[in-house]
Amino acid sequence: MTEELDITSTIDNFHERAARMVENEDPFDLDPAIVKLAQWITKEKGWLTKDDLDALCEVGGMMFRKQLLRRVQTNASRIEDIEFKEVETVQT
Repeated sequence: MTEELDITSTIDNFHERAARMVENEDPFDLDPAIVKLAQWITKEKGWLTKDDLDALCEVGGMMFRKQLLRRVQTNASRIEDIEFKEVETVQT
């Protein structure tokens, strides 16, 4: 049986931190969060259960994948911009 948890206060905490980050950091750069999570897991894994590690690594994996996809999209946009400029130059 799965235990029902009230996650409202934790989600509110995420929301508050996200609001602060908008002012201070690049909202699309997940690298600092990925590094911070990896450091914390590495430092504290002695007392984390297998389920804890699985859950935290799942979150880290999602963040890592999102960051990779973002980089691929950014690079693809840059390549398209370069190709478009080359076509414009050839046509003029």
